[in-house]
Amino acid sequence: MIKQPLPLSIKGLPKTLPKLRNFYSISQWVEPGGSLPVVAMSGRNIIQQICREDKQTFRAMTP
Repeated sequence: MIKQPLPLSIKGLPKTLPKLRNFYSISQWVEPGGSLPVVAMSGRNIIQQICREDKQTFRAMTP
């Protein structure tokens, strides 16, 4: 069994690649847990990050 450092198992894998601009990875493989709700949360978190980078306000709407 491969032991992962605790921060990696909590935070997941990096979502960007150093030399590839405007690339964000969202999948069950980059988040701990890997379920559908976790992946949806990962997508929302990336959108929030993009909004911060673009100095835009993130607004979420609920149905």
